[in-house]
Amino acid sequence: MPFVVTIYQREVDFYTHVAPSLELSAPINLPKTWLASQGVIVMDDLAAAGHTFGTPSVSWSVAAVLAGVEQLAALHAKTWGVTPEKYPWLRPADHYDQALLHLMQTYEQVVMSPDRPPNVPSYMKDQARVTAVLKKHYASRNPRFRCLLHGDAHVSNTYLEDKKPRFLDWQMVHIGSAFHDVAYFVGGALDVETRRANEMGILEHYLVTLGKFGGPVLEVGDQEVVTEYKKGLLAGIGPIMCPYEMQPREWVFPMAQRYAAALDDHKVLELVEELP
Repeated sequence: MPFVVTIYQREVDFYTHVAPSLELSAPINLPKTWLASQGVIVMDDLAAAGHTFGTPSVSWSVAAVLAGVEQLAALHAKTWGVTPEKYPWLRPADHYDQALLHLMQTYEQVVMSPDRPPNVPSYMKDQARVTAVLKKHYASRNPRFRCLLHGDAHVSNTYLEDKKPRFLDWQMVHIGSAFHDVAYFVGGALDVETRRANEMGILEHYLVTLGKFGGPVLEVGDQEVVTEYKKGLLAGIGPIMCPYEMQPREWVFPMAQRYAAALDDHKVLELVEELP
């Protein structure tokens, strides 16, 4: 499939064009890569080195999530304000958006099918409404927060080094709002009650770390920051509509339930619909 070839090549381009500069100048941990060419990457055997891999089957600790947002802050600070001209290989620029909107074509077919997560509110299963919200969200990203994103920063795309998460699977790397990565990671890593109790503190830690690593000085009291973070939770629509052919039921259930709760808590669909 051409789309699959494209995302494999994106990951190669990340390791070729971006990773070397990050390893030299930003406190972000990446696996040692020996070859990155023609859609193929050869890297160190992380399992043999004793590392474990992230899983949504159990909720994460707040400490692990804090360490994870530090990694994201390092990436974002290094690439803050980047434009598509900096990375011409990131074409088309709306690669991520189009991929999600393509999946939305079968949204109701998936979320209404038997044996789907039960805690997704009925209003969140409206294909036309969710599609319209996604389109408006993509068109209304705040340019204040533009940087290079991991793009698919959920817990299953991590490995753990001394219980601290490091990010793998850079196939969806793209330029967008920093809070896409932050909200996607936080919303899926923590169980619902732990997220509710710690979410704003974790966001504040991300902002402090972002400034420490050379990014802009932002505060959790900035309404544009909070709005963009809440909008970023729409990345969770992907797990909510993920078919079992792409991820097993054991992955979809906890992830869909956590993101659905976060989207409902923050009334994200209504928030986007009310934007000018």
